[in-house]
Amino acid sequence: MEETTIHTNANPLSDGGMEKLQAFLLKLSDALRPLGNPVDIEEAATKIALEFMEADRCHYGTIEGDNVIVFRDAMRGDLPSVAGVHPIGSFVLYKTALQEGLPFVVDDVCTDYKIDEDLKKICLQTQYGSFINVPVIKNGKLFGLLSLVQSKPRKWTEAEVQLTIETAECTWAAVEIAKADEALRKSEEKYRTLFTSINQGFVFCEVDVVALTKNLAANFSSVIEKAGLTLVVQADANIQPVYVDKQMWEKIVFSLLSNAFKYTLKGSITVVLSAEEDFIVLKIKDTGVGIPENELSKMFERFQSVQNVKCRTYEGTGIDLSHIKELVQMNHGTINVESKLNEGSVFTVKIPTGKKHIADHQILKTTIDSDKISSAINVDEIDTLLKTIKPELSKKPDVKEENILPTILVVVDNADMRDHIRSILSNSFNVITANNGVDALNKMKETVPTLVLSDIMMPVMDGIGLLKEIKSNKATANIPVIFLLARAGEESKIEGWETGADDYLVKPFTAEELIARVTAQLRMVKLRQSLEGNVRNLFMEAPAIICVLKGPQHVFELANEMYLQLIGKRDVL
Repeated sequence: MEETTIHTNANPLSDGGMEKLQAFLLKLSDALRPLGNPVDIEEAATKIALEFMEADRCHYGTIEGDNVIVFRDAMRGDLPSVAGVHPIGSFVLYKTALQEGLPFVVDDVCTDYKIDEDLKKICLQTQYGSFINVPVIKNGKLFGLLSLVQSKPRKWTEAEVQLTIETAECTWAAVEIAKADEALRKSEEKYRTLFTSINQGFVFCEVDVVALTKNLAANFSSVIEKAGLTLVVQADANIQPVYVDKQMWEKIVFSLLSNAFKYTLKGSITVVLSAEEDFIVLKIKDTGVGIPENELSKMFERFQSVQNVKCRTYEGTGIDLSHIKELVQMNHGTINVESKLNEGSVFTVKIPTGKKHIADHQILKTTIDSDKISSAINVDEIDTLLKTIKPELSKKPDVKEENILPTILVVVDNADMRDHIRSILSNSFNVITANNGVDALNKMKETVPTLVLSDIMMPVMDGIGLLKEIKSNKATANIPVIFLLARAGEESKIEGWETGADDYLVKPFTAEELIARVTAQLRMVKLRQSLEGNVRNLFMEAPAIICVLKGPQHVFELANEMYLQLIGKRDVL
């Protein structure tokens, strides 16, 4: 009778297993992050897994329709390639894995009871002596398949199976992110086209901007005076009516006043409306915190805000400066800002007078009531500002009652962005929010999150400062932190890596990309906890004297029963 020898390759997770695992996950993450082509991602992931696990073959298959597509397979030696398109129904190696939706582990294809004669024949032809087969299934749908193969029988360990699962999940997440990036590029192109077509379709009407702007400022006066500030309105009575989109003008003035109120803690806010050659000029001046000179050029970029300055915190008022700039440009105008740190800022909007610059079909001939604010301005937002001036009552974080869900702490100072992220994540996770680093640390004292998703540029305490606080605290050091990163923020990215950020998400991003990044990090947390538990149990049950000391002070991290008996049951933990 022929005997089969099962080889026990040196376990890549032994001898400093946790350090090796973390090094592998970091190497895998670093290798996949810059790649934008799904095929390159699959190739890089399988090569890294093949090398680390000391296997003979590794390949990832993407599901498209009824087919499994293996673009490239990593292998050693002259093994036959399985790259190509394979109908799911006839791709026998995956049948059981597809049916069960669980890892399909075979130590020896010749003796495993799950392998019938037909499947054994195919395995031997393709030199599959043993394998781990992991399907990637989301909400009951199959997205991908990862196979780790040895040409000879091999005893796979539980840690190796878990690592293969993690590799499959990371590969899938990276592929989905690459697809989302491509979709985002296409959507941005569509947005530019749509923006142009909408701009061509705007309707402009003759508006008494003096009366309308005074009315808007009057609605803000109670808020400003309640906060102990002074509102000054100066308007040239000789300004002639101007052709603008009335609702857009309302939003421009309202949002600039909201911005001035947010960053002015004492002093005054001044609204000046004047005529200058062929333009009407609106200036919103404040005596607020001001803007550092090196940040002025970035103020009209999407989702930008002033870093590390004190400001009021309130929800949902106005829009960010990038959108204000878009509205001004739609009205054929310009906007700029002048500022001195700790002295204040001046935002200047210029709109051309007359109607020569407007196409005839865009001009509305009927008269518009300039004194009445339209429904485009939500006056309830002004009431919200009044409420925020009152002393804030302590309130519990907005955490769902379902404690079984992971808790995500979203730290973003931009209210619109914060609400957008909350709406994406709240269907799958508990979500609590904070508007700066200090607020986030206070929230973490009440509820310890599973993951932190943070902006980098924020007032009071920025994301880098928050990250340092989290990673320096033993109780929170293992909480993954994902940074929201502007495309121009490479310096912050480097500093974040050095401090210990776990991942980055570049703005703007899609909902699919956000969920994929968060899910990938949560799976790493689960895997790390599982492996740490396994190592701990192994040490505690080992028939040897074991203790684990940590740091330069040699603090006891773990001591098993035999060690405690040796030292006379002293309390060392």
